[in-house]
Amino acid sequence: MKNKFALQLFLIVAWLILFFIIAFSPAHCILDEAIYYQNIFFKGSLFTKNFIVNYKGTAGLAATWLFHFFPHFVTENIVLMRLVFFGLLVSTIFLLQKKIAVNSLNIMLSPFLLIAVPGVASLALRCMGDFPPVLLGFLYFIFFEKSIIIGKKYHRIFFIVCAAICANFAIVGKQPFLALYIFPVVHLLNEKKQRVEMFILALFMSLLPAYVFSLWKGFAPASSKIQSHSLINIAPFIVAFSWLSIAVFIINTEIVLKFLSKKKDWLILLIVSIILTFLLQPCFTYSDYVAKMFNQPIALVFNLLRTFFSIGFGVLGIVILVQKNITSRGIHKTIAIFIACYFLTFLKIEAMQFRYAAATFPFVWLLFKPQETFKLTNKNKFLIGVGLIYNLVFAIYLYTRHF
Repeated sequence: MKNKFALQLFLIVAWLILFFIIAFSPAHCILDEAIYYQNIFFKGSLFTKNFIVNYKGTAGLAATWLFHFFPHFVTENIVLMRLVFFGLLVSTIFLLQKKIAVNSLNIMLSPFLLIAVPGVASLALRCMGDFPPVLLGFLYFIFFEKSIIIGKKYHRIFFIVCAAICANFAIVGKQPFLALYIFPVVHLLNEKKQRVEMFILALFMSLLPAYVFSLWKGFAPASSKIQSHSLINIAPFIVAFSWLSIAVFIINTEIVLKFLSKKKDWLILLIVSIILTFLLQPCFTYSDYVAKMFNQPIALVFNLLRTFFSIGFGVLGIVILVQKNITSRGIHKTIAIFIACYFLTFLKIEAMQFRYAAATFPFVWLLFKPQETFKLTNKNKFLIGVGLIYNLVFAIYLYTRHF
């Protein structure tokens, strides 16, 4: 009980620290934040064809529309806008906690542990395109799930309409949420009674994306610089799955340890990772920061090791998700397919950050959350501590570097 209380207190302090780090962040735009911020001051209506065509950035359209309804003292202060993102992150986790009806006596079942997962806190550090799509995507799932279990037809229609509205804005706000189509498609194929309703949902959640993408003549505006010009880019896809394995390792350590406890499995993983490292090394590009710090041989070894661990964790993430898909039933199997499809969209981007994959955190938690009998161990405490320190140090580094 004392360990659980200490961890609970530790998490509360961590969230408060993150809040104050953001509250005292630089009062100016950081890196690509400036690209998205300028959209708010577009001369003319933000809901016109002209604005959509000339939108700056890759994602974030829904975020720009959201801030349109905020008073000027918020939109003229980038720090307050970051705090809005922080509030949306906390709201999403509150909603996730309410959905799973978490047992408050077992802190290991609380999704607030997600602050220890790399990339999750980063979603709120800058005003980019991450919120409100992450919240809207999760709301869509909640409404969708209610629409397939509610008995009365009029109630189902209400939830289908709510789901469609959320999906429209989630997709145009963050394009990988096109993977949300997986839910009605899978249900349409498996459930004959609701095929018409699922078809209607898929149709209505396409209205705004179809209009916006037709104006952009693609899935991103002309100003986007993140799309890959090659047919596929394997590195971001692998890094997304490496994030997944790290996330699962932190929130449900036993899943990963169970896999690694079998000598045959981790030996195969090691051999495959070594082979893929030498085959895919050219696909992984890194900044010149390491090259400036070290001489060429050391930088080469460093990048080779970084590629090896990215691929190793990536392959492990793929295996974990495939195994979960095989052993899951019903909506959980569909969630596994959704996560896979979401990560598939990363094959068409040039660069990858953990926060891109972390946008799936509500679904990852629903799929991999610990059982109620889960016991807190020293391994859990260590991993949670490392994750918390990493996220908070990253936030401090990001802000102090650009003060």
